[in-house]
Amino acid sequence: MTRIVANESINHLKRHDRLTFLDEANVEAPAEEPPDINVVPLEEINRMIAALPTGYRVVFNQYVFEHKSHKEIAHMLGIKEDSSASQLLRAKRLLAKMIHQYKREHDD
Repeated sequence: MTRIVANESINHLKRHDRLTFLDEANVEAPAEEPPDINVVPLEEINRMIAALPTGYRVVFNQYVFEHKSHKEIAHMLGIKEDSSASQLLRAKRLLAKMIHQYKREHDD
């Protein structure tokens, strides 16, 4: 059932041209220290994931939650494997940035 919903969601995004992939020049910028997500409420993590750009979010969800390989994701989305990998990397970096920001705002 979960797989059907995920596939239908991707098909819907494709049909309505909402599946966009961002290409940033600073992809190779060094990432910050990995964040400690245990101090961030699960609801906030879910909100952060939902706030990711569509392409990032779709690849992130497929890789992390559906355990798809980059080859499978690329085939499903009609993109190159390298694009899938770079979208995942960018998603992780953006999430890390959001988590660090959250922690700065809530550290007392």
